[in-house]
Amino acid sequence: MRTLKYAWRFLMRSKSYTIINLLGLAFSLACSIILMRYIHRELTVDAHSVDPEHIIIPIRDIEGNLHPGSLQQGWSETDSVYIPDHQIVEQCRLMLQQRDNVVYENSNYAMNIAAVDSTFFHFFHYPVAAGEAHLDAPGDAIITQRYARNIFGKENPIGKVLEYYGKNITIKGVIGELGCKSLLRFDLLVSYRLVEHWQRMDISLMRILPGVDLDKINKASNVYRKDKRGNRIRWEFITWKNLYWRNSIGHDDDYDSIMQFGNRTHLYILSGVTILLLLVGILNFINIYMVFMMKRSKEYGVKKVFGLQRLPLFLQIWIENLLLAFAALLTAWLLIEATQVPVSRLMNEQISYSAFDWQLSLGFIILLPLVTSIYPYIRYNYLPPIVSIRSITSNRHAITVRMTFLFFQYIKIRKEYQDMNADKIKRMLDACYLAKRIRELLPELPEGVTPAYIQYMDVIHIIKRRQEHVKVSDISNYLNLPRPGVTRTVKEMETKGYLSKYASAEDGRITYIRITEKGELLSEKYDRNYYSRLSEYMDDISDEEADCMIHTIEKFYKVMSERRVNIE
Repeated sequence: MRTLKYAWRFLMRSKSYTIINLLGLAFSLACSIILMRYIHRELTVDAHSVDPEHIIIPIRDIEGNLHPGSLQQGWSETDSVYIPDHQIVEQCRLMLQQRDNVVYENSNYAMNIAAVDSTFFHFFHYPVAAGEAHLDAPGDAIITQRYARNIFGKENPIGKVLEYYGKNITIKGVIGELGCKSLLRFDLLVSYRLVEHWQRMDISLMRILPGVDLDKINKASNVYRKDKRGNRIRWEFITWKNLYWRNSIGHDDDYDSIMQFGNRTHLYILSGVTILLLLVGILNFINIYMVFMMKRSKEYGVKKVFGLQRLPLFLQIWIENLLLAFAALLTAWLLIEATQVPVSRLMNEQISYSAFDWQLSLGFIILLPLVTSIYPYIRYNYLPPIVSIRSITSNRHAITVRMTFLFFQYIKIRKEYQDMNADKIKRMLDACYLAKRIRELLPELPEGVTPAYIQYMDVIHIIKRRQEHVKVSDISNYLNLPRPGVTRTVKEMETKGYLSKYASAEDGRITYIRITEKGELLSEKYDRNYYSRLSEYMDDISDEEADCMIHTIEKFYKVMSERRVNIE
């Protein structure tokens, strides 16, 4: 108790030290905790699934187009039974309909709908907020609590009748919010038996016996085979827990809303940033603490002369750091709560509080004071008392050096930040304006034709050299532009006869685009011929300079797109 009293007295007397160290550590902890919570949420996706290691899903690859599929649907003669029936414990069929319409009281509601078998709840556990989680009859339906509020408000949704697919469905249950992130983001569950023949390809989930060798199965299935139409098709079987990390499926237009996917590379980068933030915060904490320890060298020397033992010395240091760590952690959580809305918008996801937060806080309370106390304890425990007493003068020099280092560290960072904002960014924006003026010096285009038309056709030519078919998403990914804007421009070009659309012969859900004869004539006249003549005047610009310009502008555009600043 006396040690606690001394520690509290020291912190209150050294208010400047306490505030600086507390705020520095609090900001570091707040940023680290935010990232840790996000990483934990990514690593615990679909924690509500039953035995995710033995739930597998077939991935159908049609000439590079990946889709979750079903072997039982028999779309081509390449569909075979790769897994014997005796190795399958249970199966479930899913039909995913994103942004589909449901009618209630003559009002249309856009919803993500999943048509599932009654075995769906044998694969996943959902909290039941009202009613029952069963799809016994073809007309049964289960709605999420969040979307039930959008349609019914505060009314009880149980027994409400909706119209879907031209048939009446009755709400039998309401499922609450999950405590974890889920790959499937549906608003309504309906019975797979509601419709005899769905117009889309369904998905099969299979729970297999432990010990089934998926690698052996994939050696036989994951080989391209041609169907009667000449299409190359192959299958791959992956576990449900690994499906979330197959982000190549997530870029498909059919699943970008109802299914969400992760990226392991981003997770590794965020993990490294988290570790770096923690290290910087802890090292700065120790550095500042050592400054004040040096000022107290005479105090420790005198105490050791009068018999101060190792344990009381460590306890004094540990309790001081414990009080600071506790206050910093509390401040960090207050900062997290205050910034919850902008952080949720930045991450595009709201992370609710869970047991992990208490575990994380407890870990910091235990480990932080211990880690920050070890070095100061070793530093002064093994220092002879006479040296501690005599070194007060020399320590002043060390204190000055440490404080000067911290001062110039923050001044330098601040100055570089200001310089970049004040000068470099303005010059970069001026250069971008000149680049826009250069674009305006291109040959005059026909009425109604924009430079984007020429650019899009050029991109289509480039993509066609690498693959047979081109989708809207391919243009969007190549130009790093939002898909809605690209879709509008493509529709304009189609209306004016420069582009045309056609459906995939294998899967009517997939739509491709191609340049018409009219578009090829326009591209030839205003693109290829002009740029070929323009190259004669570019002798003063080297390839290295051109590459540097392209890389810098693309990087600057990405930064400006992701870090928009509104000036009121």
